[in-house]
Amino acid sequence: VRLITDPVYITINAVYFPMNPNGQQHETNAVEIFYDDLQRTVDKVPSNDLLLLMGDFNARAGKQQHKTSGNIVGLHAIDHINENGQRLIGFCSMNNLVISNTFFEHKPIHKMTWMHPGNKKWHMIDDTIVNKKFRSIGEDVRVHRINCKELANLKNNICFIDDDNDKNVIVKSGIKAGVDYLITIL
Repeated sequence: VRLITDPVYITINAVYFPMNPNGQQHETNAVEIFYDDLQRTVDKVPSNDLLLLMGDFNARAGKQQHKTSGNIVGLHAIDHINENGQRLIGFCSMNNLVISNTFFEHKPIHKMTWMHPGNKKWHMIDDTIVNKKFRSIGEDVRVHRINCKELANLKNNICFIDDDNDKNVIVKSGIKAGVDYLITIL
């Protein structure tokens, strides 16, 4: 979606990297297809937009990467880097992006999003990624855990109204600021 806001437009993309079934490595083709599709999506975003890529990248950026990643990973990443994390950092480097949720200090419960079913260890595999030039705009990024009742309340407070234009949808929300946005579907 593209939010028409002032002073800059905001483009938000939800991302889901397929899970590795039974801990097996992805076929190289599946990884290439995912990143090729993501690159095509990023290439369509106007360069002046604040780009937000948010979702499950199944990537561990690694707590040591803040020293070597060219400011792509912040001081507050956790875990050790994995293959998906290396690929994500490379993608961010090519596109002048940063993994913004690694720049904010929080308790582990507000960083980790997935528990390994075998060893029951929690990991940080969901990320919020933004253009490097807009990194300082963000005041905070963290995980908020909600229960089913809270999720239902959230869904009930948002309504979508078609304004008879195939590309524009008005979203009205009673949540927090209650701001109305015009969203353009890319």
